[in-house]
Amino acid sequence: MRLRYRYISVQYGGSPSRTGQLQQTSWGWFRPGSAPREEVWRPPTDVYETDEQVVVMMELAGVREDDVEVTVFNDILVVSGSREDAARPERVRYHEMGINFGRFRSEVFLPITVKPECIEARYENGFLSIRLMKSCECQEFQQPEFPKPQQPDRREQ
Repeated sequence: MRLRYRYISVQYGGSPSRTGQLQQTSWGWFRPGSAPREEVWRPPTDVYETDEQVVVMMELAGVREDDVEVTVFNDILVVSGSREDAARPERVRYHEMGINFGRFRSEVFLPITVKPECIEARYENGFLSIRLMKSCECQEFQQPEFPKPQQPDRREQ
């Protein structure tokens, strides 16, 4: 599998908004005055968290591995690429159309900080699975356990 990874971290004065961060790396898609050249669709996506990692699953049936790019930008995971239109006879009458073709893009806001050097992606049977290891600070923090309040002894005295 050949997926392209890029980790971009912005370190400058002030805390830029997520929208501002995306504008800097969106390859001109969000620039004021620029309209997208084609419609971009979003693949079905599941995001869940385990004790050690955040897992993102995407349904990308029919997409070649070389056509997928995975980018982590601070706390945003961006998966983009394209699915080529299937070859069809010239004259067809559609009764139903539900398969998206062309460019796709999915932006997932990561709920925690991840290690950029520990990203694992696997594309199998039409599903892209991305595993992002939590940073040490996130793994070390555990919800404190408080003792359960004891019920007062209600026996008659």
